[in-house]
Amino acid sequence: TSSSASSSSSSSKHALLGQGKAVNGAPYVRLSKNTPPAPIRTLLTEHWGLNAPRIVISVTGGATSFEIPPRLDRMMRQGFETIAKAGSSWIVTGGTNSG
Repeated sequence: TSSSASSSSSSSKHALLGQGKAVNGAPYVRLSKNTPPAPIRTLLTEHWGLNAPRIVISVTGGATSFEIPPRLDRMMRQGFETIAKAGSSWIVTGGTNSG
């Protein structure tokens, strides 16, 4: 991965810890758990050129193996694909690609 570090206002402990492109070319941003939404929105809309979303979907889970029935897995993937292609939403994950 390539990465470049940035930081937020020096008057705050909130931090943008780094950003870059993953091996597959997908952009990512690494944040402090205390980073407020405003600088994230600015990064995504003004610097990455994304349109502001009508909805933000947060996908969370444990970082352990999690088995779901194949039919449900397929339905969820198709649903997220449809949402992503609509272009009016952001899907946010922890980015661990596990669980």
